[in-house]
Order: sequence, then C-alpha cells, then structure tokens
Amino acid sequence: LAEQSYEVADGVRAQLSGSIGFAVYPFSPLRPDLATWEQVSAIADQCAYIAKDNGRNAWVGIYGNRETTAADIARLTTNLEAVVASGAVGLRTSIYQPLVLGNQRKVGTT
Repeated sequence: LAEQSYEVADGVRAQLSGSIGFAVYPFSPLRPDLATWEQVSAIADQCAYIAKDNGRNAWVGIYGNRETTAADIARLTTNLEAVVASGAVGLRTSIYQPLVLGNQRKVGTT
C-alpha cells in the first residue's frame, strides 16, 4: 500500500499504509477452548496497535503454543513483553528492529 499513491478526490493524491494485527484461532493448538473468539479478537487488535506504534505499514501476530496457559492470555494485555519472553506465546512480525510494546518496552523479533 505505501508504495503507491492514490487519487482520493479532484486530483488530490494520498499515500496509504496498512497496519495489520492477527492472532490464530484457536489460540492454542492443544487446547482449543483456552481462549474465546472475543479474547483472540482482542489480541489481534492489540497486535494492530503494536504495528501502528512501530511505524505503521507492517504486520504483527501472536499465537499460542503448548506452553500457553489461561493466565498467560490474561497477562497479554498487561505484560506482553514478559509473556513473549517466557516463550508462552509466539510473536511474528514484518518489523525488523526491536518492537516497542505499549509505547514503552522493546522486545526482539523472531
């Protein structure tokens, strides 16, 4: 998106970018009932804001694994960095520099 300019009205051109957040549903492969659809949707929304906070025009996604617990899911909104660092969730992104999480923290990307 960001590589193109678009005519919006009366010959005026604009640049667009996209910030995409995603989360896998079911969130954990071994426990499909671990997170509700609404919780996973909120996690995806949080990922979109992380992409926006890190310069836009990017994607960020979080997914559960065999180690993920209900407590980890609850902590995603309050201490994402710790949950990612513990290995309880995976994080993937198109952003190459360390991520700013919650406008204050940074975490390496994989």
